[in-house]
Amino acid sequence: MKRLSTERRAYEIRRAIKGLRRRSRKKYVLLTSGGMPSKFTSDQIRRAKLITIRSARGDESARVVEPARPVPAILSLNRNFEETSKFIFNVRESLADGCADEYMPKSNQHLKAIERSHKNLKTYFDFSMIEEISASVALILAAEYDCYRRVGGFVPGAVDMHLWKPEVRAILEGIGFLDMAGVRKQGPTYLEGSDWKILRFKSGSEADGEQVGNLLSELGVDAALDNPELYGAILEALVNTRHHAYPKDVAFSAPFFPGWWLTGFVDHGSRRLRISVYDRGLSIPGTLQTWDKYSLFQRAWRRVFSILPDPDDVSRDGSAIALAMEVGRSSTGEGYRGKGLPSMEDALDLCVEGAITIYSRTGEYRRLKGQKPHYVNRNASIGGTLVTWDLRF
Repeated sequence: MKRLSTERRAYEIRRAIKGLRRRSRKKYVLLTSGGMPSKFTSDQIRRAKLITIRSARGDESARVVEPARPVPAILSLNRNFEETSKFIFNVRESLADGCADEYMPKSNQHLKAIERSHKNLKTYFDFSMIEEISASVALILAAEYDCYRRVGGFVPGAVDMHLWKPEVRAILEGIGFLDMAGVRKQGPTYLEGSDWKILRFKSGSEADGEQVGNLLSELGVDAALDNPELYGAILEALVNTRHHAYPKDVAFSAPFFPGWWLTGFVDHGSRRLRISVYDRGLSIPGTLQTWDKYSLFQRAWRRVFSILPDPDDVSRDGSAIALAMEVGRSSTGEGYRGKGLPSMEDALDLCVEGAITIYSRTGEYRRLKGQKPHYVNRNASIGGTLVTWDLRF
């Protein structure tokens, strides 16, 4: 993109400010940007600057009147949980702001008008600040934008993408996030290097065994992991979403899609496989009362804490997941969750070494192969349930 002269840059900013002053109050989203007021303070006018937006049409310039919203340098639930979970919340909150009925596109003409209006913006999240992002967090971000897209929201292109770290962009591109951010219409099913491959996310609302099979096949590990335990473990996470995550009597805030999102990463050099499944539902601790083994869980909970469990109490979510796993392993019968949750751990039996990690609401549960489980009661929620298998085969 041609560099603008200082005079031209000043002219563009002055022109943008004049145009913005004539606008009525509206809300927009640009990598989860904030709303745009009809009047600006002198401080906002002084800080106005030009940014570059990458969309499917190429690079375009836009004006922004407030500083970029910060993004944590490390986006990883394992390495930086507090800041990462807060960022996920901010993303969801900002996208929800754009879902107000009066701002949603009612026609193609309205959609084009909104798209044109994104040349003038209030603020945005600065993704150039990201030094590291995990595939699991990239999956959650893609899921949030996918929900927004499904309800008709317009998500414009990525801001100053030429400043993003190459490894960060590779993860976001491979996972399919850039597709959601309007950079292109539809990317390839996977991104690969010399000995690694990351799968563009898959999503659905049913427990689709065919999608699981396709995932393993596209990653090139269907032959190396020719074992039903891994297939069953992943399918169980999808079944959990289908039957429990989105109760029909609960009203979920917009943007809303009652589904799951799935991705995988394989490093053939180190023979490592990582698969993640995410849903935006009520969480495992929040829906345990629908479990047919809930009476057993209640008795176990009372033995440990001397009180009955409260589904709305988020302070012991890690404990709830761990105890549900224990009750599920020790109970008998064919009830869904009686053998369902523990079956997610069965994949560990087929690998040389590995781990399963579950984040659900404010709970974290982790188990390494051959070791006792470890759980944590966090003080922040990830807004759903994320299950990740990290295996070496």
